[in-house]
Amino acid sequence: MKPLAYPNPFRQETTVEFTIPVAAQTSLALTDEYGKVLREETKLREAGRQQIMINAENLPEGIYYYKIRINNEIKTIRLMKTR
Repeated sequence: MKPLAYPNPFRQETTVEFTIPVAAQTSLALTDEYGKVLREETKLREAGRQQIMINAENLPEGIYYYKIRINNEIKTIRLMKTR
């Protein structure tokens, strides 16, 4: 799994994309730079390309992290929100 985010840096929204080889329970979490969880979702996702749109319109500019957990694999993407 090689997740990517585009655009990054972003202003109001960004898309996180990753591929799951087989259907799996997936946990997604958006945190601020201090580790506070702002959004979290866990659900069963089908195999294939996943695209998650993150609307950060109401978040202040700064650094955020998007954590993707599939089975025992965890990947984190650093996101930067600008004005």
